[in-house]
Amino acid sequence: VYLITQNALADNTFMNITRDLYGDTIYIPSLEDSNEAFRKYVDDVNAGRIQAGADIKIENGKVSVQGVGGVMTINGILAELIFKENKARHDFYVEESYVIQWMYPYLTPNGIILKLNPEPLPGLDPQLVENDHKFWGWYTDWLLAQSAFRRDICARKSFSKLRSAIAGIYDWRRMYDEAEYAFKQSIALYPLSPEATFRLAQMYMNMQRFEDAEKLVRDFAAADPKNDSAKGFLAQIEGTRRMIARRQEIEKRQRETGELNPDEALELTSIYRAAGMQNAYQNLAMRLVSDPSLPPQYVLALAGMFAQDQRLEALVFALERYTQLEANNVDVWLDLSAAYAFLRRDAQAIEAARKAIGLAGDSAREAILRDPRFQPLATNREFRALFPRQAGRPVAPTPFSGVSLPNLPGLAR
Repeated sequence: VYLITQNALADNTFMNITRDLYGDTIYIPSLEDSNEAFRKYVDDVNAGRIQAGADIKIENGKVSVQGVGGVMTINGILAELIFKENKARHDFYVEESYVIQWMYPYLTPNGIILKLNPEPLPGLDPQLVENDHKFWGWYTDWLLAQSAFRRDICARKSFSKLRSAIAGIYDWRRMYDEAEYAFKQSIALYPLSPEATFRLAQMYMNMQRFEDAEKLVRDFAAADPKNDSAKGFLAQIEGTRRMIARRQEIEKRQRETGELNPDEALELTSIYRAAGMQNAYQNLAMRLVSDPSLPPQYVLALAGMFAQDQRLEALVFALERYTQLEANNVDVWLDLSAAYAFLRRDAQAIEAARKAIGLAGDSAREAILRDPRFQPLATNREFRALFPRQAGRPVAPTPFSGVSLPNLPGLAR
């Protein structure tokens, strides 16, 4: 039996110890593998394939990731490497800490923990689900009948967490009855568990059972009145309810009239985006930005959404559309140039920078020199020729991280 924590795979000291313990008999990622996982995470963030979930900082040429979301993403990449390299010869089981999304298609309940099956499963075996249901029905009652268990807060938290993790598998597979049953047992095991409460409330919201979500969180807030997260969650429930009502109102108008005015269309786009309705959001946003009659300010607003989402190709398209409609906005030419530079479309980046300088002269030059987004062009002779009086002055003295790309004047702010 090999015991490896999912929470410390991104830590080189832990990995050195793990390689010393287990490296002769099972595959453990090398230092080079760990560095590659780190690079993959940073590249995925920079390319807009995933949200950062953390602060990426570059200091003295070294990149560091800070924040639980980012570190756990790297941990997940390394956990997947260990799994794929060893699954042919070893069974895998998981006691879930933070959720690692790639595992969900592989996971099944296994007693009080989870089994990580060798291949993704199209569904859960009904007999396995029935066994899990019966086992935890008996086990929860048995635990709560023990006075020693009821007094042991650490034990109650631990078993609540275990059951919540299993409930998450049912929720992910949209087996909502089983998920609700399991989440309620998790809450019974430890009523002050914010994880079980908020995950069940979120499931209720996904099912548009807003009254159930609100009652659940209000009861929790009454039991734990100093928990600010509960107050925030209640506000989120109310906001989501209003957003859905507004979405339905606009969609009804669209069905009845066959059209929307620009304000309504942009509002509906924002609602789709906030609700995580990615297909609807992207389809409507691209249809709007391609509409030749859409006023420039609405194109710019859509560009801001693309910038925040790090959808760089869509951002470039929106900025190009804007400059066709409004050619005298210096900030937009600078943003477009920076986006081109990030995508290494150097000739277009230089031409857009030249447009900005043509409009604003030395003030545009100073803005470019201060802007780290232009670092990829720093050694380009044609680009440097745009700054004849600063020939010896370095462009963008701070390292270019790529993550700052969404911070575009007039867009993300």
